[in-house]
Formats: sequence, structure tokens, C-alpha cells
Amino acid sequence: MKSIFGFFDWYNHSLKRPSDIKYPGKSYPIISVLINVLLVAVSVTFIVTKVQESMARAMIGMTRMVSNNSAVHPPVPNPFLIFGILFASLLIAKLLYLVMAYLIKRWCIGKGKGFFHLFNSIVFRSNSMIIISIITALFVAFATPGSVLEMLRPWYLYTLLALFTLSNVIWQGSIIVTIVLDEGKAKFDKFYVAILALVSTTVVSFLISATAMIIIHNSQFF
Repeated sequence: MKSIFGFFDWYNHSLKRPSDIKYPGKSYPIISVLINVLLVAVSVTFIVTKVQESMARAMIGMTRMVSNNSAVHPPVPNPFLIFGILFASLLIAKLLYLVMAYLIKRWCIGKGKGFFHLFNSIVFRSNSMIIISIITALFVAFATPGSVLEMLRPWYLYTLLALFTLSNVIWQGSIIVTIVLDEGKAKFDKFYVAILALVSTTVVSFLISATAMIIIHNSQFF
């Protein structure tokens, strides 16, 4: 119970003063990352499952019209497989971000403090992502339409895009700020260090997103 209250105290402090870094035990940042990854994976799984169900219904309707076969049954999506792939992909993505941030810091600024110090600082500054992820999960659960065409309507698509973009901006910003504010002496101006970190995080974001979509598209979910 003390550990739970300690986590919420650490988390609450991170929301109020994200620049005033607290260094708790190693479990708090890990718990925070797992909660955020879980929420995002659940949200995306819900969306992907809805899309697959809608497309399956459309394909079945077309098949029945062409073949006049009323015995066609809709395939059933496997949300657990989708969730597993997304959860693993997001965890790997977080790890890649952290390793990349640590390598940039080591190369541009020097040794400084260790990997866990960097990990805690990034997570501490980005803890507000959990709130965004909760809002996203609620929006997806209660506002996701039943068909793909309805999902393409601007009110839904733009809201979803804005929430995911905001979450990613917070994460990227936390990485950049943590690297730039490191106490070590940079090999070159920290403005260029920030640009390097921004480009690197953007590239990693694109690669992870593209890879996850390819895996989902090529996997047998039905």
C-alpha cells in the first residue's frame, strides 16, 4: 500500500512540476511506461478490430450478392493477437527511443549520469501521456463508429489524430529536453543536439508505426 501511494505521489509531482525530477525506485518509471503502453495498445486494438469487422461484413455482403450463398459466415477477428503484437511493438519502441536517447547523450554530451537516470527523467517529464491515453481510450470506446466509412469522418479522424499526435509530441519533447538539459558539456551547440534528437525520434516514430502496420496487415487475424 505504501508503494502504491508512493507511486501516485511521484506521478502527481511529475504532473505539477515535470522539470523538478524525483528519483524513486526503479519500479515507478517502469510501471508508468507499462500503464501507458497498455492503454494505447487497448485503444488501437479496439480500432483495428472494429475496422476488420466492418471490412469483413462488407466482403461477406459482396460475396453473397455475387454467389447468392447465404451460408457465408463472417470471420471473427482475434483481438488478443492484435493486442499482443501492439503491446510488444510499443514496448520495443519505448526501448528503442530510450537507447537512442542514451546514445545521443553519450555521443554529444559525454557520459554524465547513467541510463536509468535518463530513463527516469524522460518518463517523469512525459507522465502526462497517461492522461492523454486515458482520454483516448474513453474516446475510442464510446465514440468509435461501426463502419470504416464513418471512421473516416473528420470529427472522428481528426480528434483521434490530435490525441495520438499530442501524446507523441509530449514523449519526443521529454526526450529532447532531457538530453539538452544534461549537466555535461556538449561537443557542439545544444541547439544542434536538440535538432539531432528531434530528427532521430521522428525517424524512430515513423519506422515503428510503419512496422506495426505491416505486421498487423500481414498477420492472420481471422
